[in-house]
Amino acid sequence: MSQDLDSDVPGSENPDVGQDANLLRAARRINSELHRHSHRPMMLSQQARDRLTELHADYLADLAQEAIRTARRGGVQTVDEFHVEQASSRLGLSQTSGALETTANTLGGVFAGAGIAFAYELVFTAGPHSTTKIATAFIMSIVGFVLLSIGITTTWSRRSRAG
Repeated sequence: MSQDLDSDVPGSENPDVGQDANLLRAARRINSELHRHSHRPMMLSQQARDRLTELHADYLADLAQEAIRTARRGGVQTVDEFHVEQASSRLGLSQTSGALETTANTLGGVFAGAGIAFAYELVFTAGPHSTTKIATAFIMSIVGFVLLSIGITTTWSRRSRAG
Protein backbone atom coordinates (compact mmCIF):
# COMPACT_ATOMS: atom_id res chain seq x y z
CA MET A 1 0.00 0.00 0.00
CA SER A 2 1.32 3.46 -0.79
CA GLN A 3 2.23 5.82 1.99
CA ASP A 4 1.24 9.46 1.65
CA LEU A 5 4.18 11.83 1.32
CA ASP A 6 2.68 14.47 3.59
CA SER A 7 2.64 12.04 6.52
CA ASP A 8 6.38 12.74 6.91
CA VAL A 9 5.95 16.52 7.08
CA PRO A 10 6.07 17.68 10.72
CA GLY A 11 2.69 18.95 11.82
CA SER A 12 0.82 17.51 8.84
CA GLU A 13 -1.52 15.66 11.18
CA ASN A 14 -2.57 19.08 12.51
CA PRO A 15 -1.95 21.86 9.98
CA ASP A 16 -2.29 24.54 12.66
CA VAL A 17 0.62 23.29 14.77
CA GLY A 18 4.31 23.61 13.85
CA GLN A 19 4.23 22.76 10.18
CA ASP A 20 5.56 24.46 7.11
CA ALA A 21 2.56 25.16 4.89
CA ASN A 22 4.71 25.26 1.75
CA LEU A 23 6.19 21.81 2.35
CA LEU A 24 2.75 20.44 3.08
CA ARG A 25 1.40 22.02 -0.12
CA ALA A 26 4.27 20.45 -2.12
CA ALA A 27 3.62 17.06 -0.52
CA ARG A 28 -0.06 17.28 -1.39
CA ARG A 29 0.74 18.16 -5.02
CA ILE A 30 3.07 15.17 -5.24
CA ASN A 31 0.44 12.89 -3.69
CA SER A 32 -2.17 14.20 -6.08
CA GLU A 33 0.06 13.26 -9.02
CA LEU A 34 0.86 9.86 -7.51
CA HIS A 35 -2.85 9.10 -7.12
CA ARG A 36 -4.09 10.78 -10.30
CA HIS A 37 -5.05 7.45 -11.85
CA SER A 38 -7.13 5.85 -9.10
CA HIS A 39 -7.11 2.47 -10.81
CA ARG A 40 -3.30 2.41 -10.64
CA PRO A 41 -1.94 4.56 -7.78
CA MET A 42 1.81 4.95 -7.56
CA MET A 43 4.20 5.41 -4.68
CA LEU A 44 7.68 6.78 -4.11
CA SER A 45 10.41 4.41 -3.03
CA GLN A 46 12.40 5.37 0.03
CA GLN A 47 15.40 6.05 -2.23
CA ALA A 48 13.29 8.42 -4.36
CA ARG A 49 12.05 10.21 -1.23
CA ASP A 50 15.60 10.55 0.08
CA ARG A 51 16.84 11.88 -3.27
CA LEU A 52 13.96 14.39 -3.48
CA THR A 53 14.93 15.65 -0.03
CA GLU A 54 18.60 15.98 -1.03
CA LEU A 55 17.78 17.77 -4.29
CA HIS A 56 15.34 20.05 -2.49
CA ALA A 57 18.08 21.12 -0.09
CA ASP A 58 20.57 21.60 -2.95
CA TYR A 59 18.10 23.67 -4.96
CA LEU A 60 17.19 25.79 -1.95
CA ALA A 61 20.88 26.50 -1.30
CA ASP A 62 21.54 27.30 -4.99
CA LEU A 63 18.49 29.56 -5.13
CA ALA A 64 19.48 31.42 -1.97
CA GLN A 65 23.07 31.87 -3.15
CA GLU A 66 21.92 33.25 -6.51
CA ALA A 67 19.41 35.57 -4.80
CA ILE A 68 22.19 36.87 -2.54
CA ARG A 69 24.46 37.44 -5.54
CA THR A 70 21.64 39.25 -7.37
CA ALA A 71 21.04 41.53 -4.38
CA ARG A 72 24.76 42.12 -3.99
CA ARG A 73 25.06 43.14 -7.67
CA GLY A 74 22.24 45.59 -7.04
CA GLY A 75 24.19 47.12 -4.17
CA VAL A 76 21.56 46.43 -1.50
CA GLN A 77 21.88 45.00 1.99
CA THR A 78 18.64 43.01 2.04
CA VAL A 79 17.63 40.13 -0.21
CA ASP A 80 14.01 40.71 -1.23
CA GLU A 81 11.38 38.59 -2.96
CA PHE A 82 12.35 40.27 -6.25
CA HIS A 83 15.90 38.89 -5.92
CA VAL A 84 14.57 35.39 -5.24
CA GLU A 85 12.31 35.59 -8.32
CA GLN A 86 15.25 36.74 -10.45
CA ALA A 87 17.42 33.94 -9.08
CA SER A 88 14.72 31.40 -9.86
CA SER A 89 14.49 32.73 -13.40
CA ARG A 90 18.28 32.58 -13.84
CA LEU A 91 18.42 29.02 -12.57
CA GLY A 92 15.83 28.17 -15.22
CA LEU A 93 13.25 26.75 -12.86
CA SER A 94 10.79 29.59 -12.79
CA GLN A 95 7.36 28.54 -14.00
CA THR A 96 7.40 31.47 -16.41
CA SER A 97 10.99 30.99 -17.46
CA GLY A 98 10.80 31.91 -21.07
CA ALA A 99 8.11 29.88 -22.81
CA LEU A 100 7.47 32.76 -25.21
CA GLU A 101 11.13 33.35 -25.95
CA THR A 102 11.87 29.64 -26.38
CA THR A 103 8.95 29.18 -28.76
CA ALA A 104 9.72 32.36 -30.72
CA ASN A 105 13.41 31.51 -31.02
CA THR A 106 12.72 27.92 -32.06
CA LEU A 107 10.04 28.70 -34.64
CA GLY A 108 11.95 31.75 -35.81
CA GLY A 109 15.04 29.66 -36.43
CA VAL A 110 13.06 27.06 -38.35
CA PHE A 111 11.23 29.59 -40.54
CA ALA A 112 14.28 31.79 -41.13
CA GLY A 113 16.42 28.75 -41.96
CA ALA A 114 13.85 27.41 -44.42
CA GLY A 115 13.42 30.85 -45.99
CA ILE A 116 17.16 31.28 -46.41
CA ALA A 117 17.43 27.77 -47.89
CA PHE A 118 14.73 28.66 -50.45
CA ALA A 119 16.47 31.95 -51.23
CA TYR A 120 19.80 30.14 -51.65
CA GLU A 121 18.18 27.75 -54.07
CA LEU A 122 16.66 30.65 -56.03
CA VAL A 123 19.99 32.45 -56.33
CA PHE A 124 22.19 29.48 -57.18
CA THR A 125 20.01 27.38 -59.46
CA ALA A 126 19.46 28.10 -63.11
CA GLY A 127 16.16 28.47 -64.82
CA PRO A 128 12.97 30.35 -64.24
CA HIS A 129 11.55 30.30 -60.72
CA SER A 130 7.87 30.45 -59.97
CA THR A 131 6.31 33.40 -58.20
CA THR A 132 5.10 31.00 -55.51
CA LYS A 133 8.65 29.85 -54.77
CA ILE A 134 9.94 33.43 -54.59
CA ALA A 135 7.04 34.50 -52.35
CA THR A 136 7.55 31.47 -50.09
CA ALA A 137 11.23 32.24 -49.64
CA PHE A 138 10.48 35.88 -48.89
CA ILE A 139 7.58 35.24 -46.49
CA MET A 140 9.33 32.44 -44.58
CA SER A 141 12.43 34.59 -44.14
CA ILE A 142 10.44 37.60 -42.92
CA VAL A 143 8.30 35.53 -40.51
CA GLY A 144 11.39 33.76 -39.20
CA PHE A 145 13.33 36.97 -38.59
CA VAL A 146 10.33 38.61 -36.91
CA LEU A 147 9.95 35.63 -34.56
CA LEU A 148 13.69 35.64 -33.84
CA SER A 149 13.48 39.37 -33.09
CA ILE A 150 10.63 38.78 -30.64
CA GLY A 151 12.48 35.94 -28.93
CA ILE A 152 15.77 37.81 -28.69
CA THR A 153 14.08 41.01 -27.47
CA THR A 154 12.12 39.10 -24.83
CA THR A 155 15.27 37.32 -23.64
CA TRP A 156 17.24 40.55 -23.57
CA SER A 157 14.58 42.51 -21.70
CA ARG A 158 14.10 39.75 -19.10
CA ARG A 159 17.84 39.52 -18.50
CA SER A 160 18.30 43.29 -18.35
CA ARG A 161 15.56 43.51 -15.69
CA ALA A 162 17.40 40.82 -13.73
CA GLY A 163 20.30 43.18 -13.29
